[in-house]
Amino acid sequence: MRRIYIIIDLKLRSHVFRSHDNFIVVVSLVSLSARPILVKLSAIGVFILFYFFLFASHTRASRLYTVSKAVLFRSNGRTLNYSSQRS
Repeated sequence: MRRIYIIIDLKLRSHVFRSHDNFIVVVSLVSLSARPILVKLSAIGVFILFYFFLFASHTRASRLYTVSKAVLFRSNGRTLNYSSQRS
């Protein structure tokens, strides 16, 4: 199944996560044959992800995610790949 991927480089610096590495999140939106409702739900999911990383406290966020890691999500939110990335 073919999928559409969007790469989001939030460039979160030391004042948020106390690290100078970039945090890269790769989000799989939906398959090319998906219905419009899935596109809308995926867009809402991406917005929630942005809200979490930009406005959540760095202590809580750093416990759930590690800086300089690439996280590959499906449209349903399950993690596919988790590997180190350097800027």
